[in-house]
Amino acid sequence: MNINQQGSRNVEITAEKNNVSVITFKFSQFTEETEIDAMGKELLQVVADHNAPAVVLNLSRLTFAATMVLGKFIELHKKLAQQGKKLILCNITPEIKEILTLSRLHKLFSIQETSEKALAAALA
Repeated sequence: MNINQQGSRNVEITAEKNNVSVITFKFSQFTEETEIDAMGKELLQVVADHNAPAVVLNLSRLTFAATMVLGKFIELHKKLAQQGKKLILCNITPEIKEILTLSRLHKLFSIQETSEKALAAALA
């Protein structure tokens, strides 16, 4: 199931370069367990559908991330790391930056200011 072909409810691929997908969230927040689970499955589907050296998450629309959302990011990071691949976060809103800093997850994730810098880092 390709998320572009199936009409993903939560995320969309907004750019691709050399098989690296930039995934953008369609909503500013995910608070319900069912929507968080669906979003997590969609992210994992991108990994299954693309044999890329990295996945870039564009967080420009995301203004709130419940603990479960962070858990999905960690799960995706681990899955990619097991395959020798990278997860790169970019365009982080001030609200999400604060959440990542307070939870110390900013040390776990590779973070870039823009999608362009994230793509460059993914291909480096």
